[in-house]
Amino acid sequence: ICVVYSTPPTLLVSGAEAVGAETLQVTLQLSEPGTIWCQAAELSTSSSSVHCKVNEVQSSNSAADCYFEDFVKGSSTHGTLFRADVHTAYSDVDIEINRIWRKDRAGSVALEHQKGYNLLCFAEDDWKIEAQNAGTLSANFVAPSAPNKISLATGTVAMNQIGVLETLDESAPIFTLLHIEDPTALGSSIAVTFSLNEAGTAYCRATRSDSGETEADMPINRILAAGWSASSSDQTETVVIAMSHLQNSSLLDPEEPLVPVEEGTLYDIYCWAKDGATDGKGYAKPNYVTSDYVGASVITPSAPAGSRTSGVWVVDSTSPTISLIASEAVGPETLQVTLQLNEPGTVWCQAAEDSAVGSSAYCR
Repeated sequence: ICVVYSTPPTLLVSGAEAVGAETLQVTLQLSEPGTIWCQAAELSTSSSSVHCKVNEVQSSNSAADCYFEDFVKGSSTHGTLFRADVHTAYSDVDIEINRIWRKDRAGSVALEHQKGYNLLCFAEDDWKIEAQNAGTLSANFVAPSAPNKISLATGTVAMNQIGVLETLDESAPIFTLLHIEDPTALGSSIAVTFSLNEAGTAYCRATRSDSGETEADMPINRILAAGWSASSSDQTETVVIAMSHLQNSSLLDPEEPLVPVEEGTLYDIYCWAKDGATDGKGYAKPNYVTSDYVGASVITPSAPAGSRTSGVWVVDSTSPTISLIASEAVGPETLQVTLQLNEPGTVWCQAAEDSAVGSSAYCR
């Protein structure tokens, strides 16, 4: 004789986290053998009218949209069947959800990157299966009509324990602006103006164009070793990195020479960036600009195709120094002067009358 069992299973939440840009994972237990299903739902504040929002999920009308049991059990046809069989009471099972079902049940789409969702779960026990498959059944046995199922209220309690889960950011940051004034505004520094499509940090290094270094000689750690960086808080912020030396003095060994940016010199500038992404538990898991991107030319500063800017002139704002080496008369009508400049340039000379005795017809 089977004693009727009418108590729904207890659904326990062990943990939940985002495990990918399109995947959420929840770890659950049941108080007895049974089956658990879970489904992603839009937040109640969402503007979506295509998918069920948590405040639209109901258990009063199975023919209406967002009916709790049918909605959460999903559809294998539309790739929204996310379930786990629980064979032992109080043992953890993991369920991964990577799509969201349309309200009209006509299809589904992948979860959006970096977007928050609620997870609703439904569970039922194995009472019906166990009763029907008992070794010996009495002549009076009547098969249970259905398993014991949790209510929407119970599912909502579990949903609130899980909280809002946001899918991860697994995309590398992109420079939306990478501009260097050429020639530079100052002769003492190179200013890199940049924006990223998300919060992140950019790092840059300058190298003389005549140094022989190329993109093949510029691994990421060499850019980082220069010590020049700046962070942006979001995609709307424009930030400047001003490099006065090839390496930031704060990172140099005291015995290493401090090499300043030189006026009238060509430089190549390489930049790299990372974002501030985290994993599902809140630990840092940044995404990086690739080395191929670092080696590619910017081409268009307002829509960079890469982060290398070659051949930037540092403006020469210092007048040349002229030095007299020798002067003499070399003929009755010829004077000669020998001069030097401290940098490449051009020298012009002209004769003038003596200021005391010269003719008024000529410059004195």
